[in-house]
Amino acid sequence: MKNINLKFLNYKKILELIPNSFVFFKKYTKFFKNVDFKLIINKKVITLIISSIFFLFVLFLSIPGLYDLGRVQKVLTEAINKEINLDISLTPDIEYRIFPQPYFHVKDAKIFNNNKSGVNSEIAEIKNLKIYIKISNFFNKDNIHIKKIGISDANFFIKNDTIKFIRLFFTQKFPQKNLFIKKSKLFFNDDEDKTLFIYTINKSNFQNLTKNKSQKFVSNGEFFNLPAKFEWEKNTDSKSIILKLNLSKISVSFLNKIEIKNGKYEYENNLRVLTNEFKTKYNFEENSIKLYSNSSFIKNIPLTYNGSINIKPFYFDINFKPKKFDLSYFLKNTNFFNELFLNKILIHENLNGLINIKSENLVKAKVFEKIDLFINFKEGSLSLDNTSLSSKKIGDIVIEEGNFVENENSIFLLGKILFKVNNLKEFQKYFLIPKNLRKDFKEIEINFSLNTSNDEFKIYNIFFYDLNKKKIESKNIGEFLTNNTINKKDILSPIFFRNFLIQVFSNYFVG
Repeated sequence: MKNINLKFLNYKKILELIPNSFVFFKKYTKFFKNVDFKLIINKKVITLIISSIFFLFVLFLSIPGLYDLGRVQKVLTEAINKEINLDISLTPDIEYRIFPQPYFHVKDAKIFNNNKSGVNSEIAEIKNLKIYIKISNFFNKDNIHIKKIGISDANFFIKNDTIKFIRLFFTQKFPQKNLFIKKSKLFFNDDEDKTLFIYTINKSNFQNLTKNKSQKFVSNGEFFNLPAKFEWEKNTDSKSIILKLNLSKISVSFLNKIEIKNGKYEYENNLRVLTNEFKTKYNFEENSIKLYSNSSFIKNIPLTYNGSINIKPFYFDINFKPKKFDLSYFLKNTNFFNELFLNKILIHENLNGLINIKSENLVKAKVFEKIDLFINFKEGSLSLDNTSLSSKKIGDIVIEEGNFVENENSIFLLGKILFKVNNLKEFQKYFLIPKNLRKDFKEIEINFSLNTSNDEFKIYNIFFYDLNKKKIESKNIGEFLTNNTINKKDILSPIFFRNFLIQVFSNYFVG
């Protein structure tokens, strides 16, 4: 066709080309007719081929199901010990399953801590253990390769004799195999096996990140019934370790760093509570931890502190010295303490210690200049006993009793305040006590309760004591207090407090 010159082509030649083209087309049409396209596109044949391949693959995956289970129990135990570095005990209750990927399901397994003394202590009870295996060597029943391990419905027990085992597991190289834990609980017990607290694991996994030269452990769960995210990461080159804990519900986050500099360990942590930040450096001594900070802040106010934590027996003693102390900020955030108490974070029979906050610069406190705040933790109770506010002009307010108690899902601060008046004239002048109500007295005793959840403040009794510290009796004060409910915000208002105090004097000394 390429050699035909269309310009000089006549009709006769065109008619001669048509039959030849027709013959060519007919010839090749016959050829294609002889090809059986039905065989190629037959769906039944394709389905048969795919089904056969799938059947053979499933048959191949089923090979481990033919293994002797007694032999499997021994081989898997040895493989976990070698590849995961766990001393595990597997029961004969083993099932092989194919989907979603090949694995052995073991019921009621246990993990032990193999001490040098030869005494094995139990670390974990595992209800469901899944051992996923590689398909590369199914024909070798004595050489099963583990791909990953899944633990669920397990109870882990942490106490003093297992701390060393856990430290070694984290400081040594993580296994290359993926290890994850779901729907389990971590019990922290003392030497007498009493549970100190429980961490509920929703999902956790160990990661060996070769590219980043790091080992990582991530866990999402609940800590004292609060949603918690825990992260631990170690750089395999520098040996530095970073630990993070986030309790978002109560706006608390914790970051701990361990680094090696000039051959020595350096420890530092950062605790954020609401808008406050505590940067602490610490070091270990025999059975105790010494700590200090020169760069912390409470509501952007510089704060220094130091103290110690004794391990055996457990007791802490920490002294804070803020440059300024905002008493109103402390009182406004009592709902934060309510969350801590209801979730049992601050209340435990084995939690003992003392926090002392001392400042000579009280802000927004008007007449008072100093505070000496004591937060006492003792065998499951918390108190503010012996806390005091001081004024050079007037005197001192001392919380002789201040205990936090739980009642009907609310936390109450129940206490007794003693107002020691050193200068009666200045007291009467500052609080604008009318002349007809000015009486001689030395002390005022106030019995009160504060609901930290709704800020309701109640005064049950008020007693005045004369110069000889003898109680001055009153007939009307009880009825007045019964008919007057006060809110915490009212107490923080100087104008309201003055007016209220005048009413107290009017009802106590008149009538």
